[in-house]
Amino acid sequence: MLEFEVGVPVQNFHQGSWVIKLFFRQNPQIKGSNRHRHVFNSKPAIVLRRPYKLSYEQPDHHGPFCYILHAGAAHGVCTGAEFTVYYASEACEPIGVIVPKEIKPNSTIMESISGPFPIRGNMVAVQSKAGTLEKLKIYMQLTKTLTPDFERDLGSKSDAIMLVEDRSAADLELQREGNQIKFVVLDSRVTVHGLTECIYKANANVQDLLPVLQGAAHYYYHLNQSYLCLGIIKNITIEMFRMEHTGVDAMTGRPLKRPCGRNLLKNDIVWIDVRRGFEDDLYGIKITNNGMINLYPYIFYFDNSELSIGE
Repeated sequence: MLEFEVGVPVQNFHQGSWVIKLFFRQNPQIKGSNRHRHVFNSKPAIVLRRPYKLSYEQPDHHGPFCYILHAGAAHGVCTGAEFTVYYASEACEPIGVIVPKEIKPNSTIMESISGPFPIRGNMVAVQSKAGTLEKLKIYMQLTKTLTPDFERDLGSKSDAIMLVEDRSAADLELQREGNQIKFVVLDSRVTVHGLTECIYKANANVQDLLPVLQGAAHYYYHLNQSYLCLGIIKNITIEMFRMEHTGVDAMTGRPLKRPCGRNLLKNDIVWIDVRRGFEDDLYGIKITNNGMINLYPYIFYFDNSELSIGE
């Protein structure tokens, strides 16, 4: 049982042992009757593109003026994405299209690919084309049962899916198995731990397969976001400990716990003893922020066996 506290800034913890608690009073992923359904049994939610403020200014107060998007790597902005620009105060046609030139953690220097456009009032930019890391890369070996028509129909249905010819560059491989398609995991971040196939299959037709792949694209989009923010990640250390009881808080009545033993997180892997007698152990995660920016942690569970995201 892991407990973390939502909304508490992870500041510069240098003294003592801190365990950040998160009490799951809300489900940040999905609500309602479908909240326990995995991606292979339901259609993914429609992706809503958020408008971001766009300004025309000098970055860092020096150098030439340029377009500044008030979103960066932490918001999922990546190479290859395109944003359509609008005037915020007017119901109007698009006034331009911009692409990332220099991506920073919380802002991006943009350049126009549609030519210069008038700068006036408040402007917003809405993402209109997926970037490179947002696309789910699929490999299919064409056979009698997986024909070029099948590949063409699948690739033309979604902007979030990219069909690749190089198997080593793909996230998933589609293989025909009877009347179904099985999903072979190719991501080395997963296969290094021994998982090579998803536990669910889909019917071998584009209509049934497309919602599954759109859900998988949503999964990889959020998984890959963490690899965009290296400037932030390098200032964070994460440790995991077994917890021991030390009494009860006199004010709240809650049990008090503290870390004991060694850090269980080694080389990004946690080994937990599940033998009889250990099943009631509690564990806590210590997150240390050595950077200058206050961060607010949200904890999610990415299940590689079915490509789902849970709280």
